[in-house]
Amino acid sequence: MARFAVKLSCTVAALLMASGGALAQTVTTDLWDTSQGNIVTGLWTAGVYSGSDIRNMFGGTFGTVENNPGNTIFWDAQIFGPGSVALVSWKTPDPVDLERFVLAVAADGVNPYEPSTSTDPLKYNRSIQGFNLYASNSLLDVYADWGKPIYSSGDLKAPLGVFSDGLYYHTIYHTFSTPVSAQHFKADFIYGSHYTGPRVVELDGYGRTNTPPIPEPGTALLLGVGLAGVSLWRRRSAT
Repeated sequence: MARFAVKLSCTVAALLMASGGALAQTVTTDLWDTSQGNIVTGLWTAGVYSGSDIRNMFGGTFGTVENNPGNTIFWDAQIFGPGSVALVSWKTPDPVDLERFVLAVAADGVNPYEPSTSTDPLKYNRSIQGFNLYASNSLLDVYADWGKPIYSSGDLKAPLGVFSDGLYYHTIYHTFSTPVSAQHFKADFIYGSHYTGPRVVELDGYGRTNTPPIPEPGTALLLGVGLAGVSLWRRRSAT
C-alpha cells in the first residue's frame, strides 16, 4: 500500500506539472478590449473629437459623433493636413503575447472642397494615409522614441476599402511570424485628409496573456485522488 501511495503521488505530481505548464498562458479573445478590464491611456497630438472617446477603438461605445456610436474620431486639422499624426498609447494590465491584430477604419465620401485631378487622388473625409504600431516592455511617453514599429502599413491610397451606407470601410489584418511580448503599445494614425481627422472603428489585438496556472477540473480531481491516497496510506500505517 505504501508503494502504491508513493507511485500515485508521483503520478499526480507529474500530471500537475504538465498541466500547470500548459495553463501558464491563457488564450484571450481580445487583449485590448476594455470590457476585459484593460487600461487605455489616451495621450495624443491631435486629440479626440468632442463627443468621441478614445476607448471606442478598443471595443467601447462611449458617446456619439456624426451618428456613428462606437467610433473614435480625431480632431480636424485643416492647418496641418495629410501627414499629420494622431498618437495614442495604451497598456494592458499584464504583459501579453500579441500574435495578430485587426484594425478597422472608415472614411466619408469625397470632400467637396478637394476636387480630384489626374495626379492628386480624391481626398476622403476622416481617412487615414498610414498606420504604425509600436510595442514596449517599459512605460514610455507617447512622444518618446519607441524605436522601430512592429508593424507599418506604408502609404495607403484613397479610396480605402468598400463603400457601404455612406462610408468607405477598410480593414488591416496582420499576423506576426513571432508573437510580440509587451505590455505597452502605441499607434500612429496618419491623417489622409486636409480637413478632417481619422475615424477609427476598432483596433483588436489577439494572442495570449501571461497568467498564473489555474488547475482544470480534471487536474483538481487528480489532486484530490492523490491526497486521498496519501491520507489512506497514513491511516493504514497508523493502525
